[in-house]
Amino acid sequence: MRQIKRLFIHCAATSNFKPVPAAEIHQWHLDRGWDGIGYSGVIQPDGEFERGRPDYWVPSQAAGNNADAVGICLIGTDQFTDAAMETLRVVCADYIERYGVSIHGHYEVNPHKTCPGFDVQQWLKETGLCS
Repeated sequence: MRQIKRLFIHCAATSNFKPVPAAEIHQWHLDRGWDGIGYSGVIQPDGEFERGRPDYWVPSQAAGNNADAVGICLIGTDQFTDAAMETLRVVCADYIERYGVSIHGHYEVNPHKTCPGFDVQQWLKETGLCS
C-alpha cells in the first residue's frame, strides 16, 4: 500500500448549498481526460460523504502533490453547512488516526487556487484537530 502523508481539502467551485453527486464529478473528470474522479471523497451540503477514489489509488487533485496524498472535496465554493463541516472534521480525524496525515487547503500548494474557500489551518485549530 502507498504511503499517505497529506490530505488536501478542496471545494467543487459549484453553487453553495446545491448538491452535486460524486458520480457527476466523476464524469467531469473523465471529460477532462482523467481516469475518473480525482478525489478520495466528496462531502455533500447535507453532510453525506461519498467515496471517490480508493485510498490505494493515487488521486488527481493537487498537481505535483498527489503521490503521498488524498483529496476531499466539499460541494460549494465558499459557504458550507454545519453538517458538511462536521463530516469534514470526522473524515479528517479518521485520516489523522489511520495515516497520521497533515491537512492542507488546495491553495497551500497552488497559489492560483482559493479552494476550499476558508483558512484550513485556522479551522484545524478551531476544531482541535491540530494545535
